[in-house]
Amino acid sequence: MWSRARRRWGSSSTATGRVSLAIRPSLEPAADETGPSIRPGRVGLIPCRSGTGALRPTRPRWQTRAMTDGLVIPELDAGPFLLRPFRTGDLPVIQEAAADPYIPVISSVPVPYSAADGLAFVQRQHDRAREGVGYSLAIADRAGDRAVGQIGLWLTELAEGRAATGYWIAPSGRGRGAAVHALAAVARWALTDLAVPRVHLHVEPWNTASIRTAERAGFRREGLLRSWMELGGERRDMLLYARVAADEQAPPAPSMMSPGVDAVGARTISSPDGRTPAAMAAGTT
Repeated sequence: MWSRARRRWGSSSTATGRVSLAIRPSLEPAADETGPSIRPGRVGLIPCRSGTGALRPTRPRWQTRAMTDGLVIPELDAGPFLLRPFRTGDLPVIQEAAADPYIPVISSVPVPYSAADGLAFVQRQHDRAREGVGYSLAIADRAGDRAVGQIGLWLTELAEGRAATGYWIAPSGRGRGAAVHALAAVARWALTDLAVPRVHLHVEPWNTASIRTAERAGFRREGLLRSWMELGGERRDMLLYARVAADEQAPPAPSMMSPGVDAVGARTISSPDGRTPAAMAAGTT
């Protein structure tokens, strides 16, 4: 598993040991994409020396957040899928998600859908990285780079060493294990590369497909949260699942991640844009 835009942390000559970073925005819409340009999140943070000595970690990375210039939006390997920044060419999957009965309930996918609203959705995903809220990634079929869903890693609880995740898969992309591959890749990246101690998600008790997705991706059930949040105008119970850094000593083998069933929902605690929580394997931010 790799991250083309992986953040590397370094030492500094200052007393606080802060990391000096130069910013290189490098995400541009493809030549065949139409509509307004999307202002990219920070793609490619370059460590810079601000004194002598080799670059080296000085503290856990989740505690060393020099985020004033925004977050790195990575590309992550997820087996037959690629996790990457959203592009304006991804409007078809947003339109498909908007027609799903459940995805808009658990995400900010616009309903009713319009091209302008779809572009605004894409822009929001980059804004969340720029504002330090978290990472929103398109789940794309590696063979054709066609987006089939979304997954997020949200950092509003990072001060306590926790991150939340959530995801959705559009109907046409289900049945090939996209949610399992994406969830396992994001959790592994957060717990190892970013050194976040804990990643958690919420699943509604009726959602057996999403429960299987969480468990196949190495998440463990921790309990039932009764009347945890309001969705669609009613209070909902949520199952709490988590994967922690200690679990990475024995990560789940990719061969155990059988395709065939993609979750219909796995969510974060709260939505980055103040609406409903962001994410589900059949619905997201």
